[in-house]
Amino acid sequence: APIAALMAIAAVTEAEAIENVKTRTRQFAKRQVTWFRNLEECQAVPITSGCGAAEIAHEILSRARS
Repeated sequence: APIAALMAIAAVTEAEAIENVKTRTRQFAKRQVTWFRNLEECQAVPITSGCGAAEIAHEILSRARS
């Protein structure tokens, strides 16, 4: 219950705690994207709504073998 812990530590309402968690999660995701973008060995693998796990795995493996 990270939200309950945040509420207890920071003395905020549940709505504020939820908004804080959402904001910090987005910020963390942005930092990850920046980190991986700067690593030459990392490549983005486009995923569309019609792709299955097997297709994605095949794409990753074929890129790794190249």
